[in-house]
Amino acid sequence: MKAEVIKKSIEEMDYEGMMEEDGERAYLYHVDVDGVNIPVLDLFAKSGEETIAVPKDWNEDIKDIEDIEDIEWIDASEVE
Repeated sequence: MKAEVIKKSIEEMDYEGMMEEDGERAYLYHVDVDGVNIPVLDLFAKSGEETIAVPKDWNEDIKDIEDIEDIEWIDASEVE
């Protein structure tokens, strides 16, 4: 899976939740990848840098934006 594929998917969707802290924002989406529903974070740093992240363990149960802090996230570009 490539971050570009996920990014294209989320550009066509409405986010499910947003969290902002210290000028940094996180938007939560759920994206269908090959029939698997995967939670995705679109992260914006203060610098304006954008990162697409997915849970290290895709089986994590993420129902809303409040659940994101207890999860270990990795950059989607690291996932094949």
